[in-house]
Amino acid sequence: MNRIVELLRPLSFAAAAVVTVAMAGPVAAQGTGSGLQVEEVIRSLKPAAPPPGVRTRGIPGRGISVEMPASAGASAEGGGASIEAPPSIDLSIEFDFNSHTLTDKGEAALNVLGEALTSNDLQDYRFMIAGHTDATGGEEYNQILSELRARTVKDFLTEQHKIGASRLVARGFGESRLLDPAKPDAAVNRRVQVTNLGEN
Repeated sequence: MNRIVELLRPLSFAAAAVVTVAMAGPVAAQGTGSGLQVEEVIRSLKPAAPPPGVRTRGIPGRGISVEMPASAGASAEGGGASIEAPPSIDLSIEFDFNSHTLTDKGEAALNVLGEALTSNDLQDYRFMIAGHTDATGGEEYNQILSELRARTVKDFLTEQHKIGASRLVARGFGESRLLDPAKPDAAVNRRVQVTNLGEN
């Protein structure tokens, strides 16, 4: 832990780092009762129902489904198969300066997420919580910070919303997957992706 503290000490971000959850356009969640709604989170993270005449075959643990016409065989041979991107949502979460400690606004945003994940629509699904940073600072520092922030999000959801730990997978990617590679230091790159992994 002392090694982690030493690595986290030298880097200077904004006074409260704003972190984005998932990949679509960011949704404001800057305080209790603001912008973000539980229903909106549910709509974004709930898999779409397949169109009539199409059945899906899930790929366990990857949140990917292969669509096949009802007349097709057990394999995707002959064409007509498609791969759907897993559902995800963006929201803003604040952490304390140079830290993985949530601010009050960060906790408010996660309370909305937690309520959505425990809803009847999403309670049977697993989710990836993936931490990402911008390219400011050292690579090792960014990797550790992303892991700690992803773990903080998972811990908050399991402790405050009683979500089973087996439903949440926390991983850190540091600066290796920039959302905006053309602007490696941009705030949009400092995010935590939440992605539906499929049924639990």
